[in-house]
Amino acid sequence: MTPLLLPAWIRRLIGWLIQRLFRQNSKGSGPLTCPQCGQVLRHLPPIQPEALWDTRVDCPSCSSSFSLLSMSAVENKPERRPIATRPTHTTITEIKDQGSRLWKIPAKRGCNFLLVFATLWTLFSSLFLGVALMGKMEAASSPWMIWLFPGFFIAIGIGLLYAGLRMSWTEHWLLVTDTHLVHQLQFLGRGKRKSFARAGVRSVELVVFYGQNYKPVYGIEIRAAEGKIRFGSSLTMDEKAWLCGEIRTELGLTDPQPSEKDAANAERPSQTAPPTAVDWQVQDGHGQIEIQTAGFKAAKIVLVIALFMVVMIGFMMFAGSDFGIDDNPVFRTIGFVSFLFWYGGLSILLSIVLIIAWLAVRLLRCQQRLRVTADGVVFQLRQGQQTVLERKWRRDEVAAVAVRPVMASRSNRGPWKQDYRLEVVVPDRIVGIGWGIAFTELEAAACRIRERLDLPQPPPESR
Repeated sequence: MTPLLLPAWIRRLIGWLIQRLFRQNSKGSGPLTCPQCGQVLRHLPPIQPEALWDTRVDCPSCSSSFSLLSMSAVENKPERRPIATRPTHTTITEIKDQGSRLWKIPAKRGCNFLLVFATLWTLFSSLFLGVALMGKMEAASSPWMIWLFPGFFIAIGIGLLYAGLRMSWTEHWLLVTDTHLVHQLQFLGRGKRKSFARAGVRSVELVVFYGQNYKPVYGIEIRAAEGKIRFGSSLTMDEKAWLCGEIRTELGLTDPQPSEKDAANAERPSQTAPPTAVDWQVQDGHGQIEIQTAGFKAAKIVLVIALFMVVMIGFMMFAGSDFGIDDNPVFRTIGFVSFLFWYGGLSILLSIVLIIAWLAVRLLRCQQRLRVTADGVVFQLRQGQQTVLERKWRRDEVAAVAVRPVMASRSNRGPWKQDYRLEVVVPDRIVGIGWGIAFTELEAAACRIRERLDLPQPPPESR
């Protein structure tokens, strides 16, 4: 229900973007699939501006109902595949020599989004520095600022260019000998090597590196006593499966070892979470169940970033004369374009950042309350003591209550943590509450709600 806190024009824009993304995804890496039975969903129901990511999607195969948010959640777990044959069109080079085996994975090459963005960023920053240097500088105009501020952005652009080049032009070499496993990165003629003792290698798995277009992107992960190696996300799935199987066979890990099972379990999203804080309360009594949760903690990060951007933009607008904008002969010649290029563009950017900050404040102060009685369900959004939204559904309109995954994340190199929320299926949407609360507490609340509404309890393996 939180989409209703957004202005109507923002909801319409987000809805249009979701529909467009789904159409492109259907033509690319594949459409959405039902998380319950795996049925491919070729058609997405119209995205209602009032629901957005809480849009209800019904599976034609198993008749289950899910929110668009839970259907797009990437489940992070190792991929088990049988050892495949060598793909016919693979570019991986394999060399065997006197008890050792070497695989060379060529660079992806070509251009990527980061390279394009970094190039435009650097060109714009360099152009701005050049125009500023052409301006008439007075003694009191702090000339050092002309070099410091644009130079900072140019340095960022150079760093992004380097990262983009590494993404496209890095080769991976993997060597297995009688005593060691060696992984080497080759970039512009220079190599970076990491070596593990062969006896200490515990597992070779296909694990999720990240999600793209609602699909998990797998890569090869080698875990050893000294650390781990991750590579191969740009390969095709057939290449990954074949190479993973070949490495396992070469290391003698064809049969799963107990240590590998432990590593796989460590990589699976955990359903545990820290003890519930005071922002999650479940009260059961007087013939009703009431669930209340506080605002979104992630909005604090968005608010801090937005406030930082406001300060930076304000500084750039206030210090325009110190950068040679006001008295620059080039800008003085083009006149009105000067205003649009600098002050107008910054004003638009400042307006966008202020809107984001305002939305973050609303989400931070938002409280959600779900009240369940024998007659039906009532959902409220509150700002402080004021109720800004209330929706009611009759008992016969509630089709199901379940706990669904919404996002998987990890902190540094720790285990994956799967986030869940409680979802109530009603005719026009999915009502979600409790994002980030421990799975066991969400499931306990869902069971009590199903009992109160006389809904069937799902089997344990499907929860």
